[in-house]
Amino acid sequence: MKFGVLQFGPQFKRPDENRAKASKILERIQPHDIDVLVLPELIFSGYVFRSKEDIRPYAESESGPTIEWAKEQAIRLKAYVQVGYPRIEPNGKLLYNSVSLIDAEGNVVKTYDKTFLYETDETWAEEGSGFGSITLGKKRCAVGICMDINPKQFKAPYEAFEFGNFAKNQDVDLVLLSMAWVLKTTGPPSADSEDTTVAASNVKEPNMDTLEYWIDRLQPIIPGERGKDVIVVVANRVGGENGTIFTGTSTVMKFGNDGIEIGALMGQGIEGFAIAEF
Repeated sequence: MKFGVLQFGPQFKRPDENRAKASKILERIQPHDIDVLVLPELIFSGYVFRSKEDIRPYAESESGPTIEWAKEQAIRLKAYVQVGYPRIEPNGKLLYNSVSLIDAEGNVVKTYDKTFLYETDETWAEEGSGFGSITLGKKRCAVGICMDINPKQFKAPYEAFEFGNFAKNQDVDLVLLSMAWVLKTTGPPSADSEDTTVAASNVKEPNMDTLEYWIDRLQPIIPGERGKDVIVVVANRVGGENGTIFTGTSTVMKFGNDGIEIGALMGQGIEGFAIAEF
């Protein structure tokens, strides 16, 4: 299968312009070039909202403009598309940090709400009901969003590996992760940071601390006795927003018996897409 990631730096609170820019970037991908495309968390709205009132004008239903955009891309590319957005329930009250997965016919086959909320999410989002999985053809797939792979609230034991063990217990073939992962200079690279720039010399280079941390958090899916390869697709965003910098490093990896194989890996400040086949 061929997997694509879109690494993107949205303009905060300018979803229409962001969708148009993403469409332009993706024009170079032709039908059948990929089987699965993963996009970042809250890709078109931006991420650093301060309250329910702040984000509500940008929240969408499953029939909103972001899902309609993703349906058009899925049909054009003849591929699955996973996209992140702030979701509002039909009653107009509850808000979630969500991803939806759309198939090649333009059908929403899975909507998943982020289960482990980061502190920025806690200002506006409801907690999801639990980690999500789905069968795509013959492939079992776990779906996650950013903080989901961390210890819950950074309080749970590191070794609990909640999301990693969920994926292992589901006997998955694929893990699709939409991210708005924040750069941190020391410690586990996921908490908020006061640093708002990526050095120009580092823009094209992946953040290896982040990559190694992601791999470590997913270690339960390393095949071991199961002998089953697992493909991990991570789409992260880039750029800065309200004093926060995001770390890019989007990747497609295979967790196999012979170790971790990197099929695609993007720099921490590069906007664009990457494709890998496993």
